Amino acid sequence: MIPLLTWLVLSSASGPDAGVAPPPSPPPPTPAAAVTHEVAGASRVVFPSNDGDLTHGKPTQLSGWIFRPAGPGIFPAVIALHSCGGLFAPSGDLSARHRDWAERLVKLGYVVFFPDSFSPRHIEEQCNVNPDPLRSLHERTRDAYGALVYLQHQPYVRLEAISLLGWSQGGMDLLAAIDTHSRARPVGLVEDFHSAIAFYPDCQAVLASKKWTPRVPLHILIGKADDWTSSVDCSELVQHAKAHKAKADIVVYPDAFHDFDAPDMPVHQRHVASTSSGMATVGTNPAARAAAIERVTELLKGPDKTVSPE
Repeated sequence: MIPLLTWLVLSSASGPDAGVAPPPSPPPPTPAAAVTHEVAGASRVVFPSNDGDLTHGKPTQLSGWIFRPAGPGIFPAVIALHSCGGLFAPSGDLSARHRDWAERLVKLGYVVFFPDSFSPRHIEEQCNVNPDPLRSLHERTRDAYGALVYLQHQPYVRLEAISLLGWSQGGMDLLAAIDTHSRARPVGLVEDFHSAIAFYPDCQAVLASKKWTPRVPLHILIGKADDWTSSVDCSELVQHAKAHKAKADIVVYPDAFHDFDAPDMPVHQRHVASTSSGMATVGTNPAARAAAIERVTELLKGPDKTVSPE
């Protein structure tokens, strides 16, 4: 998470990452101990971020993991942005939430691409770090578009049917990336994201910009009891988008905390750097999790017509 005041300094007045050129990337942090990631059922790929304007040179080479349905395709796809905790469990495999969603979306007929914004930059996590070593509203928005361009060049992917999904910090990055004024979008991009689904994003930072509007249909899913990111802020953001004739909606799940869609996570408090108390409540809410799974399935097979209903 990135504090609002820090975001205001880094952002321009016209929207997240819009207007004047952003400052160059900060020096890389001290490398973390090397971890070997083994992701069963996925292929590891290397691709460039779209962050050349931040590095003032070559773009950052990122790694990512791709899950594919059986068969030659052509498939719709989802690019999934991890939270401040990163992509992996201590075992080196994907975290339980990421694997659960990957398997569900593949069963729906989707290619699922998880860009890893942290490991190539020698970052373990950002939930307990203040200020963040990686400026999420800058670098990670460009990582999302780097992943989009990579998938659009794969013969098994429908280039016009690639949606963006993000959790928490990844959801906040999603909001900034799809801003109509985003500088992260590559020049000459033929097809933008088809739609965007954000789980419990930090909407406060984006609300600071009165000119923010989503370029693609936006869907937010968040818990009413979330004490890490605010459902009130996200409801206000959706109303702001609608007032500017953009397509946006929100579902607020009663009694649900942050990470409510994670499988089998006991509700507990954890230390975080971005709340006033330094703590946040996280954990599974079975009813909200089931409803969110149904909602995402509906969105991907319903009005947006990314996958035809069976």
